[in-house]
Amino acid sequence: MNKWVDTSQGIAGAVLAASIGDALGAPYEGDPEFGALVATRPVIDYRPRIRYEPGSYSGGSELLLIQISGIVNASDRWQEDTAERLCGWVLQGARAGLTTQAAVVRLRSDKPWTESGVERGPQGTAGLMRSAAAALASADDPSAAAELAREACLITHRWVESLTAARILGYALASLVSSEGIHPYDAVNEACRRAGPGLMAQRVYRALELAEGPATDEGAVAELGKSSHVHEAFPVAVYFAVKYAGDIATTLSHCAWRTSQGDTDSICFLAGLIAGATAGTIGIPGAWLSALRHRELLQRAALKLQLCPQIRTAGVP
Repeated sequence: MNKWVDTSQGIAGAVLAASIGDALGAPYEGDPEFGALVATRPVIDYRPRIRYEPGSYSGGSELLLIQISGIVNASDRWQEDTAERLCGWVLQGARAGLTTQAAVVRLRSDKPWTESGVERGPQGTAGLMRSAAAALASADDPSAAAELAREACLITHRWVESLTAARILGYALASLVSSEGIHPYDAVNEACRRAGPGLMAQRVYRALELAEGPATDEGAVAELGKSSHVHEAFPVAVYFAVKYAGDIATTLSHCAWRTSQGDTDSICFLAGLIAGATAGTIGIPGAWLSALRHRELLQRAALKLQLCPQIRTAGVP
């Protein structure tokens, strides 16, 4: 299993691999033609006919930039035109969902995050995806990262299992980027233990069992599911990230292939977070990285996340 040199490489790996996963999975989401195309291909190659251009199909890279911009601005660490431009782009409704717009409004305000009063699709994956940037901004303290991820998820998603998933993801990501040599299985397992009992923890534990056992990818997806409900999308993302730990290309390729016609882009985004935090930027295929939209902005944003000493939490403007 590959390992990065320092924390910044782990944070950058998570940010970049998540953005790549989001766009790599987007063409496979609910598309019968693509589903048939990849049915005979166990690994997705980088070829023009797949038109791989992260960020062009869904807003994964833009989403991360917006969230990171809001977080860093909140700590007075990043006051640049880029942040305002991206926030304005979302507020104008350009390819942005309602919960993303609500999150940007809250991140730009002086009010506590949890006062947004918005709750759309409480069982969806959007809140969990947005919680990642908050967790990475506090990567030196996994416990704090777990709580910050939960608060970020609360902006728009208040279902208890969504919040549990955010805590698990936050703790695991921080553990991976701050502890040299830790395996994602151990990071996620400890995160589940700390999160306590519940449906989400049970399903993630099951994903870990499947990843370490003789289960096939097809069988694991059949059991865990691949819908946009967070209790399906998150566990199956954990499965792929743990089974192919340290191998970003295989993680995302098999994840996109096996979850085709499901919530593929979101699942690949979540798997990319864990895979990227595990392997760092050195684990990302060069051809994929060079094709990544907003790559330089994302790399700069990831570095600034590492420099962020603290973030607002609920009740602290």
